[in-house]
Amino acid sequence: MDITHDDVLGLFCLTMLIYDYGKKFVIDQSQTLEEFMNADTNPDLSKDDLEALDIICERTSQGRVVTFLNDKETDLQAGITISEKRKAIYVIFRGSESKLDWWYDLQVGKDDIHKDIKVHKGFYNQLFDNCAYESLRDSLKIVLDNEEYSNYDVYVTGHSLGKSIGELFSYFLSDEISNKITVVSFAGARTGNLAFADSFNSKKNLKHYRVSNQRDPITCFPVINYYHTGINIRLCDDDVEIYDEYPSKEFNIFSCWDPREHYCDCYFKRLKKLSW
Repeated sequence: MDITHDDVLGLFCLTMLIYDYGKKFVIDQSQTLEEFMNADTNPDLSKDDLEALDIICERTSQGRVVTFLNDKETDLQAGITISEKRKAIYVIFRGSESKLDWWYDLQVGKDDIHKDIKVHKGFYNQLFDNCAYESLRDSLKIVLDNEEYSNYDVYVTGHSLGKSIGELFSYFLSDEISNKITVVSFAGARTGNLAFADSFNSKKNLKHYRVSNQRDPITCFPVINYYHTGINIRLCDDDVEIYDEYPSKEFNIFSCWDPREHYCDCYFKRLKKLSW
């Protein structure tokens, strides 16, 4: 597996922080993360969020925010950051937080996107309804058009709803750029049918590591003709299980029954405790 525990923990810290970004703190685009941390800002964040900021700063102190999208019409929120130290660009999608998010979550019908490839209608609509995909893609391409960053790898991450939005964003983006795209998602539902999963997994410049807690119920929905993509990193109480491609038979409503395991604090606790 070509993703490290350190990389996954760092990406999860980004997914935690985007829930509060724009509400409790903002990093100026002219600032590096280190400069923000050293400034007298004192953001009103939880203990876990402050620890997450410290972890990110330790990994990429000179990282900076490129753009932050806050779409009032669809309530989609996403950010793009860059790390020269790690030669990487990160796209982070926020998970479900509002009634509007849940309205998209519950649109479980499928949209045909190409031939027999079908995806969750709500996830697709939230990404494309108000041109969020185009806006984020264009912002990313502006960065990649800079010769200094043209060969950087792209990482896409998100928790819960952010997992599926990020998964779709990466799927379409992989046809528009040649850079390596690695999706590291957390606590997400299934996004499309078997044809979508096969198409996603066949793309040469696209890789997906799907992190899930052992009993997280969101990870086993929707049920009928929906499939996960990528490689599953499953966080159990005391160990880590890794499944290639399609999920094991363990992903069902009888084994994934504890809603507490869906929340960020549970994922953060296990990622700090377990490694591989």
